[in-house]
Amino acid sequence: MSNSTRKIKKKRKNNTCKWDSCDQVPCGKSMPHCKPHYCYRKGSLSSRNWKHCNMRYLSSNPVHKEKCKKEMKEFSKCKRNMTKKKTTQTVDVQTLHEKMPYIWRFLRVGTRKNMIRLAQLPISEINIQGSLYGEVPSKKNKHKFERLRQKYKDI
Repeated sequence: MSNSTRKIKKKRKNNTCKWDSCDQVPCGKSMPHCKPHYCYRKGSLSSRNWKHCNMRYLSSNPVHKEKCKKEMKEFSKCKRNMTKKKTTQTVDVQTLHEKMPYIWRFLRVGTRKNMIRLAQLPISEINIQGSLYGEVPSKKNKHKFERLRQKYKDI
């Protein structure tokens, strides 16, 4: 298979981003008008529907409304994804935030300690690109991610 054929196939693969329902959106992907969710699927990212069009369910920030217009244009160019598989290990963002005080009781002491320490840091320090355990980091951030994985291995 030549390189040009690979590029075309890869482009087509990335261009399918419409699903029949919000339940069928896989982890790491997004579809407008669906509520944001935290999810788990082995080898996948840990959230879905996490773009500006989806943030309107959580916040009335005008920045989300402006950037949503651009996302909607991109979404209109997408093709329908034919998979019907539903992500089962998922929870709505607001539900998780409401239940967090109760979930806290089930966490190990070390995990609680690390969560408190992370919550005390400024957002600029904890807002990293990607996930420590879901995806392979770029070469640029590889050393940083390895260091962070080692630091938070007990969570």
